[in-house]
Amino acid sequence: MGNTMFYLAHVALVTMIVLEVLTIRLKTQNKMKGLFLQYLAFQFIWTLSVVLQRYSVRYGKTSLIIFFENTTYLGISFISVIVLIISMSIYYSTHQTMKWIRYLYIVPVITQIVIWTNRWHHLFFVSINVNDIRESQVGLYFYVHTVYSYACLMIGTFYVIYHASRERGRRNSALKAFLLCLGTAVPLIVNVCFTLNMPSVDNLSTPVAFLVTCITYYLLLFRYNILQISPAVMKQVIDMTSDLYAVIDENMMIIDYNEPFEQIFSKLINLKRKIPLADALQGRGFPITIEELLPVIDECRTKQDTIIKDLGVMVDDAAMYFSVEFSPLLIDSIYYGCIILFRDITRAVNDMEQIKANQDQLIKQERLASLGQLISGIAHNLNTPIMAISGRAESLEFLVDEYVNSLEDNKVTRDDHREIASDMRGEIENIRIHTSYISEIISAVKEQAVMLSVEAKESFTIRDLTKRIDLLLRHVLIRNKCNLIYEIEMDDQIAINSGDISSLIQVIDNTIMNAMQAYEGAPGEILVRISQSDGEIIFTISDKAGGIPIDIQEKLFQQMITSKGKDGTGLGLYISYSTIVGIFGGKMWYNSISGVGTDMHIAIPIMV
Repeated sequence: MGNTMFYLAHVALVTMIVLEVLTIRLKTQNKMKGLFLQYLAFQFIWTLSVVLQRYSVRYGKTSLIIFFENTTYLGISFISVIVLIISMSIYYSTHQTMKWIRYLYIVPVITQIVIWTNRWHHLFFVSINVNDIRESQVGLYFYVHTVYSYACLMIGTFYVIYHASRERGRRNSALKAFLLCLGTAVPLIVNVCFTLNMPSVDNLSTPVAFLVTCITYYLLLFRYNILQISPAVMKQVIDMTSDLYAVIDENMMIIDYNEPFEQIFSKLINLKRKIPLADALQGRGFPITIEELLPVIDECRTKQDTIIKDLGVMVDDAAMYFSVEFSPLLIDSIYYGCIILFRDITRAVNDMEQIKANQDQLIKQERLASLGQLISGIAHNLNTPIMAISGRAESLEFLVDEYVNSLEDNKVTRDDHREIASDMRGEIENIRIHTSYISEIISAVKEQAVMLSVEAKESFTIRDLTKRIDLLLRHVLIRNKCNLIYEIEMDDQIAINSGDISSLIQVIDNTIMNAMQAYEGAPGEILVRISQSDGEIIFTISDKAGGIPIDIQEKLFQQMITSKGKDGTGLGLYISYSTIVGIFGGKMWYNSISGVGTDMHIAIPIMV
């Protein structure tokens, strides 16, 4: 037995060198790799010292026997501590957070001091038998060292056995559990046998037994990646995530939840593990009752698919919003429960409300800006018919005077009276035409202004649309020397109930004015083509003003930009796009050719 163990010790030394090289060559860089390398180094020192001690005994080198006995304790005292740390690291998945771990090395360090100064105080060995170390008389500190080493090994064994019990049901769990227990239990058992002076166990048996630990830990750490599946780490990760979750088993019992869930919902429900969900929801003001939850969970179980619901709750007088996912917990297609995941969307909801409020404000600002641009044109449009009415009134007054004077003139015939009356009717008709035109302008402007504060869906026709555009843009077109041409390729009398006509007019007016400004004061034509295709009305506003610059095209509908310098707000096209998409559920796009011109397309769905 002694020779066999001696040769096994040599095999162990070679094996440890191989494992050391393999570990060093691994690309993995973590604390566990460093711990394992330390373990191999101390194990190698221990085994090599025992082997060299045997050679010293064989060749009668008595002076070296005590030296190598002391060096064995360099390995022995640290090995047990490193085994404990590795076992705890496997259990907790990390030892980085265990700052107190360094204090475990205090006793091994003291052991080294005591053993190398033993001849002055004899606390470790009172006397040493160089022929058989086990026959040596030990001192008081030897028992401190032994108890501490065995305590480390036993606690480490407890950790790995407990970890192995929690691994049930996981991949390769039985093999991992076996390797964990084997690697820790074998050296512990052999050490106990050596301490009890069993005849078949000598001082070579213990370092050889720890070779089992080397091999099993290497396989567990670097072949089966045991640290990557630790429940403790998964629990820590889940607690760190902002999403809230609870697990309900098939009997509607709460079996688990994470820390964020507890922080929020412990204020709203009677939250405890292993209690019925119905009991948890009683009497705390939770917005969903058990009667409402049961059908959802039952549907999740039946369909074996995720169901999503929205939920709003009041927590500490503040509104919180969640997107709640009910997902079945299935193992081999067997339903074991339901995972209820709460995604906090409070910020997203608040941001959307803020964006909508800002967009509404921007739309109003843009409408006011556009109306301000139209005011001068409208004033000019009103001035012309007012001056015409004034002139017709003076002419009518002259005709009235002429008619009154003719009453005393016998030379004036009936035909003359009829002629005067006809002229008067002509002037009255001219006045009526101009007042009707003024009324149309006022109505168009009034309707646009009213829509600044009220958005309503109404029925309108293409003729209504083009008529209002003409009234609002007539003077602006004249001032910019532009001619507006319509190509209507559909029935312009079809009543369309597609949304707010004033908002649509605002968008088309803004697009036409952009086209006018693109000509930069030069005369030009703007073509408005209106057609119907696949349930949509398509408006195409085309110009030949040279196209949109490339740098502007890239962010045309995405940002509030302008190519008009100080004369532009950057709101028009951005808000126009938002209006078409948001209010009408339509689309807006463009085609622009550099040096030629731009086609701006607007499509809105028809709801006849």
